[in-house]
Amino acid sequence: ASAPRDPAQGGGNTRSGSAGRVGTQPAAAAGAGGTDSFLASSGPVKPPAAWDYKEPITIERLDALRAEFWDSLIIGSASSRDTIRGAADCAMNGDYENCNAILASVDFRTNGTLGVVWDNRGVQYTLPAYAYSRPRNVISKEEATAIMRRVVAHKGEVVDVP
Repeated sequence: ASAPRDPAQGGGNTRSGSAGRVGTQPAAAAGAGGTDSFLASSGPVKPPAAWDYKEPITIERLDALRAEFWDSLIIGSASSRDTIRGAADCAMNGDYENCNAILASVDFRTNGTLGVVWDNRGVQYTLPAYAYSRPRNVISKEEATAIMRRVVAHKGEVVDVP
């Protein structure tokens, strides 16, 4: 199994179109493999490998990133996006039983995590890790404030460099 991508590099599926495979069908669903082998390979969603965001992050900032991601997701149908978001919310809270039940009830498939999800029409959704899991380096507001206080402003003469 591969490790989750660095969420700092984006998760695709946004208006910027940063992931080239967004909205495509897996080879088997598109007919290239002859059978729906991608359906057979899907197992239950499991927690992703532990990961770190590019810098320490507060839960409030993480929630804002998640909201921005879901608000900008435009591929597939609204009902599919809502279903995947519901499953991601369950996963974020450690409730993989309901996460899997939601996906199974509408015949959605994954790669074992919510990093890649295919809806029942074969549309592929690529989610950044922060959309469905918490990084190890989540810090409190107080810790973030303390970090910001350690940043020392420049003191002294400002010199123009030719």
